Amino acid sequence: AMRWLDRCAARILPSRHFHVILTIASEFHALWRHNRRRMAALLFAASRDTLMELLADPKYLGATPGIQMALHDWSRSLSCHPHTHNLVSAGGIDENGRWKPITRDFLLPGAVLREIFRGKFTAMVETAWERAEIDLPPGWDEAKMRQALRRARRKKWNVRIEAPYAHGKGVVNYLARYVCGGPI
Repeated sequence: AMRWLDRCAARILPSRHFHVILTIASEFHALWRHNRRRMAALLFAASRDTLMELLADPKYLGATPGIQMALHDWSRSLSCHPHTHNLVSAGGIDENGRWKPITRDFLLPGAVLREIFRGKFTAMVETAWERAEIDLPPGWDEAKMRQALRRARRKKWNVRIEAPYAHGKGVVNYLARYVCGGPI
């Protein structure tokens, strides 16, 4: 645990950081349990692509931020609850190779983050299914899969952006308990 914590702390940029939590819709929990490795890869990709795309937009930052991610796939009650914890620098490297800080007290509008993440993740799941890269759980057929995709696309997903931290070490300490521990 300490080695993981030391490695993560060494990669933290000397800036403020935001803690962003991106959670998948419950409609995908059965798929998650049946295709854990592939669904985790899709969750990481959708989390990364969402944050990078939005923060590359000059309206929000216009630069490439530093991001560290950790997967957490259970809730406090130990039920299925897949989500990523993302430590995002409050700034990034612009097209000229210079540091560009975020000067406001928020990273992104939550509603925009929610919509883009939901769209990216559901599209990635649908594409993976169409390419036979994920298997349907027992009791699922094409109609059940299409229904899950429709419901997930209409639902309000759970995303959260914490207030900025003066540094990211507190979030890394928090994540170490989950990454290096786990439920018993």
